[in-house]
Amino acid sequence: MSLKSWLPYLTFIGICTYSHANPCDGFYSKITYGLNHTKKALEATNFDHLTYYAERALTVIEQSKALREQCGCAQTEEKTYQLTISLSKASQPSDWEVGRYYSKKSLGIIQELITSRNECRLEKSAPETFVFEKGIG
Repeated sequence: MSLKSWLPYLTFIGICTYSHANPCDGFYSKITYGLNHTKKALEATNFDHLTYYAERALTVIEQSKALREQCGCAQTEEKTYQLTISLSKASQPSDWEVGRYYSKKSLGIIQELITSRNECRLEKSAPETFVFEKGIG
């Protein structure tokens, strides 16, 4: 068979491999995207931009929940919840100062969330260790 006849099969395998990507990596991608939006909210020079970027960050974090559940990192659940509450307050603040306060608070929480996800990922990928007992064999 020529390479051209294999091309559809190779394309299909590539698509299947890509679509079954690790959910922990997808979760990481979403929360770092939320981190970028949160930073943009803090860099905003007017009220509308602050609320716009906080809303975008909130949307991304809400979309990441399914990936978080598939990833199986239970330790990230509480931080995700706290971040959702903080971003919802940042996206609908009563004034500029309140929006800035909750955006800054969200930035700290999302950085902790990324750290928790990384720790969880390292725990899952750590090689098994075996304990040898004296006197056996």
